[in-house]
Amino acid sequence: MKSMLLIFLLPLACSHARAGTLVIVGGGAVGPEILTETLRLAGGPEQARIAILPQASGLPDAGEKSAAVWREAGAADIRVVDLAQSVEARKHLERANLVWMPGGQQSRLVEALRAAEMIPVLRARLAGGAVIGGTSAGAAAMSQIMIEGTGDAGGISAGAVKISEGLGLLPGVIVDQHFFKRQRFNRLLAAVREHPGRTGAGIDEGTALIVTDREWRVAGVSHVLILRADGSSGWNMRLLAAGDTMPAP
Repeated sequence: MKSMLLIFLLPLACSHARAGTLVIVGGGAVGPEILTETLRLAGGPEQARIAILPQASGLPDAGEKSAAVWREAGAADIRVVDLAQSVEARKHLERANLVWMPGGQQSRLVEALRAAEMIPVLRARLAGGAVIGGTSAGAAAMSQIMIEGTGDAGGISAGAVKISEGLGLLPGVIVDQHFFKRQRFNRLLAAVREHPGRTGAGIDEGTALIVTDREWRVAGVSHVLILRADGSSGWNMRLLAAGDTMPAP
């Protein structure tokens, strides 16, 4: 780590068409700034058609608690999606212009969506212009290469972090959440080191990385760390604060 090279990131290649927007929140409290901006991206509180996917949580009221947050933010058209009702679930997702995935365990969420054959529906909604957002587990699940919620890495050796396949909404990027709050630098570093060519995005609590085809920008109360191995002994890193932007990789 002593030889780490700290420089600004250059534009990076990413080959995933995205007409919509990702709102990736690092957990903790999702503040009014993030809620308001997410609704704005979906056309405003009156136009937002929200579908909530609460399957990351094992709590039966997780969906309704998330719905209450969005109602408090001014939204009215909110559906909690029951994946066991496959026909209705598909209808809710296909009509939604804002899909929201609250926290819990990311592997539980991905497994539920895969079993219900809804991952292609989410990818199609993103390609069609919808906003897809999530916090904590819902954020981590957006990666193609997904860090599972199985503890923090003490080192950066091969195999130090448990990885599985996520939703593939941001395939060139590995997302980690609760980043500075839970000191997950080594965990993300290990994941990126083991998967060359990927960009790491460490998002802190109360903070959102808002991703479009043109730019990445940060909203909320803390920071996002963007990192990538530079192909030799160093790392390219960039620390983004609320209000900062960078060209989309």
